[in-house]
Amino acid sequence: MAKGNDRITPARIHGPRLMLIATVVILLAGGLVMIYSASSIVGLNEYGNSAHYFTRQLSLILAGLVALAIAAWIPYTAWESLLSWSVWAFLVVLLILTLVLGTEELGAKRWVTLFGQSFQPSEFAKIAILLVIASLVVRLREQRIDLSTFIKLMVAAIAVPILLIAVQKDLGTIVIAAFGIIAVFWFGEFPRLPIFIGIGLLVIIGASSIVFEGYRQARISAFIDPWSDPLGSGYQIINAFYAFSDGGLFGVGLGMSRQKFLYLPEAHNDFIFAIIGEELGLVGALAVVILFILFLFAAFRIARNAPDLLGRIIAGTSATLIGSQAFLNIACVVGLAPVTGKPLPFISYGGTSVVAALILVGLILSVSFHSNVPDSASRRRDQLLVLDGGARSRSPQQERGIRGQHPRERTLRTSQRKGSR
Repeated sequence: MAKGNDRITPARIHGPRLMLIATVVILLAGGLVMIYSASSIVGLNEYGNSAHYFTRQLSLILAGLVALAIAAWIPYTAWESLLSWSVWAFLVVLLILTLVLGTEELGAKRWVTLFGQSFQPSEFAKIAILLVIASLVVRLREQRIDLSTFIKLMVAAIAVPILLIAVQKDLGTIVIAAFGIIAVFWFGEFPRLPIFIGIGLLVIIGASSIVFEGYRQARISAFIDPWSDPLGSGYQIINAFYAFSDGGLFGVGLGMSRQKFLYLPEAHNDFIFAIIGEELGLVGALAVVILFILFLFAAFRIARNAPDLLGRIIAGTSATLIGSQAFLNIACVVGLAPVTGKPLPFISYGGTSVVAALILVGLILSVSFHSNVPDSASRRRDQLLVLDGGARSRSPQQERGIRGQHPRERTLRTSQRKGSR
């Protein structure tokens, strides 16, 4: 047990928090090592510096850690206010600017440059959607808004940014955001039928978007049979298969990849998991999968121990956004899903992605830091009254408990005492 403020932090709170932090640190450190290995040849070829992508990723991780600290420092209850809508509106403006001023790459405008920095607003937009609809769900469950108002605000909060992202032809981000939206309703304990209906609609929309886009049809064809076009749409996935086959059980050795010699496109980015499989083998690849499973386990435990519904939704959905992107990337690289172009969280090169992932970790930690509420035994102890010369007074433990408790919990206890009288 660890001491926190005026109260001892129980193991059920402290343990998952430490596990979460440890997995993130290991993934970030391992990602830096693999980025240096996977990008050394392309960095030397393009910039004359084999450590170009490594040093840039390191600086972006440091910036992401600052963002994590800010997100963890802000009480998660603050996102129930207009703050979440303000962030949402700001990112909608950035999405519009991306369509107007964005840089076009591979036929899509997803990046915008402001103040000399290039970033992808859609990565942050999915976080804003999470925060807004989480606050709406809580307000509906607490009967602070009616169902009609909830539906109108929910549709606006989701449809506006999703449509702007769709125009950018970023189907991968929409898929990840869809997982997050479903998770909000799941952790918000909504009826299962509307959730399944929503999943069905998302599948229909996704299938329709594939039918009307030629390059997406090519990706589906490459997924079904990459050898039908080995030098075109199937080239990337075939070279990923070569990497895994060369790696075998224990790999060819760290830094000894052959695919990184400009054979495998995006070896340090979307397909870095293939380089891990080649250099570290099946053992290294499974280690990455296990780390993400431990991360999700810790985050879901934090969500379970959250003091209220909002905390449970924010922690659970933040973990779902990271986990769904991680396993979607892995599924694409090993040929179990069509290529979506989404990086592997914490490991792939990409500034916007790693900063967004660390912000989500900060939101989870914010819930954990505010989850140190007493258990039932502590509540009974704190409610005991001692006699002092015939006068009733609070015990020292009770005084410390009242000073350290959450304001909502203090109000709840007061109402319970009045009711018992």
